Amino acid sequence: MRRQAARRAARSQGQGIAREIPVPLPLQGLFAEAKTAEMSGLFASELSNLTSNGVALEVVRSHSFGPLNETALRRIPFEFSGFSQYIEIRSSRVNSGIATIERAVAETASHGYISSQAVIVDGEGAPLTFDGTAFTERVWTLSDGTDQNTLDGVVIHQDRPFFWRYGGPLEFYYGGVGAVQGELTRFPLGRLGNITGTIRAMVSLTLDAAENPNDALCIMTSTGDIVIFEGLDPGDAEDWRLAGRVRTAPPISREGFVKVGGDVWMITPSGLVSITDSYRRGTLALVGNVSRPVAKLIRERTEAGTGDWQLHVSADGSHIIVNHYLNGEATQFVYHPENQVWETASYPAKRWHNLNLKTHFTAPNGTWGVLETTRETSEPVKAVWETGWFNLRRASGISYVRPTIIAKAPMRIKVIVLSDHDGTKADIAEAEQEIVVEPDEPGVDNENIALNEEFAADAVGRSFQIRLEITATWAQIVSMDAGVL
Repeated sequence: MRRQAARRAARSQGQGIAREIPVPLPLQGLFAEAKTAEMSGLFASELSNLTSNGVALEVVRSHSFGPLNETALRRIPFEFSGFSQYIEIRSSRVNSGIATIERAVAETASHGYISSQAVIVDGEGAPLTFDGTAFTERVWTLSDGTDQNTLDGVVIHQDRPFFWRYGGPLEFYYGGVGAVQGELTRFPLGRLGNITGTIRAMVSLTLDAAENPNDALCIMTSTGDIVIFEGLDPGDAEDWRLAGRVRTAPPISREGFVKVGGDVWMITPSGLVSITDSYRRGTLALVGNVSRPVAKLIRERTEAGTGDWQLHVSADGSHIIVNHYLNGEATQFVYHPENQVWETASYPAKRWHNLNLKTHFTAPNGTWGVLETTRETSEPVKAVWETGWFNLRRASGISYVRPTIIAKAPMRIKVIVLSDHDGTKADIAEAEQEIVVEPDEPGVDNENIALNEEFAADAVGRSFQIRLEITATWAQIVSMDAGVL
């Protein structure tokens, strides 16, 4: 059964019989500049919870939640020798399965993996390790007498632990090969000169696997300085050297870094930056310009308020997630390397993580969510496609639009056609068409349906925009046609 949830009476313009033209699907994804500029129809001005598979637009995977009583401030994956589960940080304890230690750990804790153990530091207590069965508070002795409890950054590089302090002096401390406690030696960066800010991140980076199979240590500061060291032992001048220094746009988050193959990407107010390209080409290293379609949106969000930013690669490596959480709401900018397409999504995620080849997230209320791998889900998704503004040759109006959609019923569809950049609330309300599609038989859920109906419009002008909103558990937009006069 099909019923209209709002008026759908055709409003004839009296200008003759319409001819039908195809409306290009935005198979190249989101490009924010299409909001105001007239661009190719292969780009969308908004593409929310819809992804391009190269031939059609498909609603993104839905999600489900674990038990509501299983909440945590942060979840850290632990996977060794076939054993995998989360380390869960709560307000007054840390646990993994039945293993528990009663002590507070900050939500911003940093972690690394060495000698089949997870190392956790938060700057508020002794460093912790977890070996799969028990948590242990470790004792480190710092060469300059600094309190080990102030360390809140850690990375494992060349099988050595490296520690630092966010907001602290430009220095780091390194331990022995495979060590989980013992002596830490201070390494000051100030001796290099002209290095500013504080350490924001330290990561392993592959500069040239063909000539140097060993990863380099990359240090990024809050002001955009990048310092790269090669070698295995910071204490041996013959086996440790400065490989390069460069300045680029400053990072905007302590978790705004992710390894992409041998490279490392970071999120900045200008978009995504490749550390490898920065090393080779300096400040012009905007990841092959791939972030240009969403750079404007990222700048707008950084100007409105910092919030929490995270870069994450999905468990299957198919997409890179730029997550922004601010004032209780989350938005994702999602990039697909295979077809180089951007879209946005609205998963309720404060922080992302992977376990057992699945992509999970922690919601603002502490519950954990998982991205579904099948279409059989009871959670509907609201997906939006807005075209850019476009002109019509030898035509002055649009009398109808006809999307072809394959979906799971029930489904709600809204269509809006605007003209001459008039997009006020009154314009939208006047132009909105809405229908609800339900299963043909009562009680039949997740029934496959196909929709190919005309939505009447009376848009007249020189430039036009079409907005399509679908709410369904799964849907695929196969094509769109418009009747023009």
